[in-house]
Amino acid sequence: MDRLGFFSYVKKSLVNTVKEMSVPFVEEDIKKVDRWIDDLAGIEWIPIQGKELDDAVGYKDLYIANKHFLSFFNGEDVRIYEKVCQKCHIIVHWLSYDESLKCFQCDTSFKVKERQGELQLKEYRAKCENGIWFIGIL
Repeated sequence: MDRLGFFSYVKKSLVNTVKEMSVPFVEEDIKKVDRWIDDLAGIEWIPIQGKELDDAVGYKDLYIANKHFLSFFNGEDVRIYEKVCQKCHIIVHWLSYDESLKCFQCDTSFKVKERQGELQLKEYRAKCENGIWFIGIL
C-alpha cells in the first residue's frame, strides 16, 4: 500500500469511527426534541395496559382515561381513533362485516381500512417503547 492509499484508508476509518460513535448521541437528542415538542403541543402519553396493539391484524376496543377508543392494525401501522361522533357526540358502533364505524344518530360511517367516510373521528398518535404501547392524548 502506498502512502496516499494509507492516508485515504485512515481518513475513511476515522470518519466511520466518528459516525458510529456519534449515532447514540444523535438518537438521544432526537428523542429529547420529540419529548420537548410533545410537551409544547400538550400531548400526554398514556400507557395502554395489558394490550398488544400489533399482535393481530384488525380491530380492538380500548377504554383509556374515561374515553372510548379503537385501535386498528392493518399489518403495517396502528391507528387509534376516539369512538365518538364529532357531530352529535354519540358513541359509534363497529360493524365487523364491513370493517367500518357507524353513527346511528346521524347515519354516517367511516371505513377504517380505507380511511374514508363522512363520519368525523378524532385520530390519535400511538407509539411503542420497550414493548409498552402509549397513546398521545391532548
